[in-house]
Amino acid sequence: MSEHKPHHEAHKPHENQFGGEHLARVEKAKQEKAELAQNEKANESLSHISEKAESHAETADSIQIDKHANDEPDTILGVQQTLKTDAYQHTLRAVQRKLPKTARAFSKIAHNSVVESVSELGAKTMARPSGILGGSLFAFIGSTVLLYYSRHYGFTYNYALFFILFILGFLAGVAAELAIWTLYSRKKQR
Repeated sequence: MSEHKPHHEAHKPHENQFGGEHLARVEKAKQEKAELAQNEKANESLSHISEKAESHAETADSIQIDKHANDEPDTILGVQQTLKTDAYQHTLRAVQRKLPKTARAFSKIAHNSVVESVSELGAKTMARPSGILGGSLFAFIGSTVLLYYSRHYGFTYNYALFFILFILGFLAGVAAELAIWTLYSRKKQR
């Protein structure tokens, strides 16, 4: 009877004979092949897209620059200046509200547009630090020397000489600043 008895080991499924490791390797190989096929398909579509883009692209020489593009920075500059002016006025009003009444009145007079423009003009032209320094040095040294000589030799000191010396010193200081600025700009250009 042993002859007719089926052998259970002979009829085991295929996976038991080779084990689960073989099936895992086969599945992994299938997944790798599928990923490789997808990558090849993506590369083909990418090359097709780049070829299509190159065929539709224009050269830089064929593109003309719009004439209105040059006007844009001026417009932006004007807008920026307007924003700066508005911010200045807003800040000025906010600060003036916090001041006492007398200081607020003086601030409104001092920050009047006419007074500010005259003040700025004076600051740029007349109130040069080099001129004030030169004028004060000339007036101090010149007045001291003239006062010494007037006492030593007995003549009267004229107070108008102080103002004349200040103006001469102011002009000398501004001239010195101009000369130094000119020399500096020449060196910078070289």
